[in-house]
Amino acid sequence: MNKKWSSFIGVGFVIGLSLLAATGVQAEEVSPAEKSTPIQITIAEKTLALTNVTIPTFSTREVTESEQVIHPTNDWVIGVKDQRSNARSPWELRVQLSLLTSEKAALPDQRITLDKGQLQSEKTTLDSSGYNAKKAVLQTTSQTVVHVEDTTHTTYEYRIPKEKVSLVIPKTATAGTYKAIQQVQLTALPEIP
Repeated sequence: MNKKWSSFIGVGFVIGLSLLAATGVQAEEVSPAEKSTPIQITIAEKTLALTNVTIPTFSTREVTESEQVIHPTNDWVIGVKDQRSNARSPWELRVQLSLLTSEKAALPDQRITLDKGQLQSEKTTLDSSGYNAKKAVLQTTSQTVVHVEDTTHTTYEYRIPKEKVSLVIPKTATAGTYKAIQQVQLTALPEIP
């Protein structure tokens, strides 16, 4: 940069400072008028959960030349815990069973029939006007077994007595130990206004 320009810039700087001083403009440090602090909130829905799910156990049978209808050695029981606050929040239970298979084959035309069960709370059978128990024939699709409208309790037990559960063993079944996967689905349904 040449000397002429540097003296011109220096003179301009001095004039600028004297104008600021003449107008009374001053610079001050400004302290912030607000502060930020973190806040955290957790909103959790009250729970609706399965608490106990039993599986039906069937005793050993011999191969016969005719169809057999057998019952399990235990009741089919599903427990539900409902800690939601609205007494008009319905829920339902759906059950699905995979194919009964052995190491050699699948059970042909499998059918497990679940007759209507009873809904209880604290070992007291509830009035059936508050729920709709349904008969279901389980093959490999999901079936609704109970639909509950009156949800004024917090613990429930849906029980189907062993005499009301049956498995049909077709006459074409081969010898073997058959196993399946039981899937129970508890679904909260939209609230009733």
